[in-house]
Amino acid sequence: MDLTALHAGLGELNTVEIADEMSRLDTTDQAVLFRLLDKDRASQVFEYLDVAHQ
Repeated sequence: MDLTALHAGLGELNTVEIADEMSRLDTTDQAVLFRLLDKDRASQVFEYLDVAHQ
């Protein structure tokens, strides 16, 4: 997994799109993706995740 490219790609997505993509990932990949977000963006994405993925 190219984390640099993934981090760059996250900048092109809005908060809702990131939350939607995260819901399709397994738990480990969700954690990796979430850690790539800065604190404010992670907080925003968290608000859009359904309860099962929070």
